[in-house]
Amino acid sequence: QGSPEKIEGGEKTLLRTCEYFDVHKIRVNDTVTLNADEKSFHSLLVLDGEGKIGGIAAKKGDSFFVPAGFGEYTVSGSLEVILSDIV
Repeated sequence: QGSPEKIEGGEKTLLRTCEYFDVHKIRVNDTVTLNADEKSFHSLLVLDGEGKIGGIAAKKGDSFFVPAGFGEYTVSGSLEVILSDIV
């Protein structure tokens, strides 16, 4: 597990990495911009809080799948999410 890294709108912590995937915990306290590029999808699970992911209401227990190549999207509000993506 890595140390929390400050990012615009929150902080990001690497929880696990392996040959195929990275898993991060992201704490959002404003708006965080993420990018699902051509190399990887993003799978997000809301652990706590409420807000919006890509403009869609999100709360504890919700999960979202952002396909590879989708591009930039925002996560906003007061949320804690798990982000899994391909290395």
